[in-house]
Amino acid sequence: MEALGFKVITPPLTGFDGYGVGIVCGRGDYPIIAVDIDITDPALSEKMRGYVATLTGTSAPYRVGNAPKCIIVCRTAKTTMKNGSRKYGCGRVEILGLNCQFVAAGIHPVTEKEYEWPDKSIFEIPASELPLLTDGQIKQIIHEFESLAESRGMAPIPSKTKSDNTARKRTTRN
Repeated sequence: MEALGFKVITPPLTGFDGYGVGIVCGRGDYPIIAVDIDITDPALSEKMRGYVATLTGTSAPYRVGNAPKCIIVCRTAKTTMKNGSRKYGCGRVEILGLNCQFVAAGIHPVTEKEYEWPDKSIFEIPASELPLLTDGQIKQIIHEFESLAESRGMAPIPSKTKSDNTARKRTTRN
């Protein structure tokens, strides 16, 4: 793994039982991004995974923790901020960019099973060899999901916002 740019720390590590491995997004010469397919509908989740593969021209490594949800790992040519679709009853799609991270190895808190990499593991692929996504392709991914959700009769779930009267007021104490 040293050749892939990872620093390998070998056991025994003490005091870290139950922890996982995270990947930081959006940094370095080959900024990693994750397409977070946070969709509970199996057919729609698979359709979106296939759509990303079509856009990139290859099958990118993907991780499953709580199927059918998954994360597809790609890279960008430049730093990309977090972006995402509107939320629907089946979930949403998010692009994890700068200052985001995702769990690459460990135990999923809901399923209590190890995260899986069904095809290729992120730990076997240098960041420079991950499929490249452009800003335009990222917008296409978000648009595709929203179009598919709406074509199935789903409507976006309104986002929750704080009303002006819930803001905390500063007070001075003597």
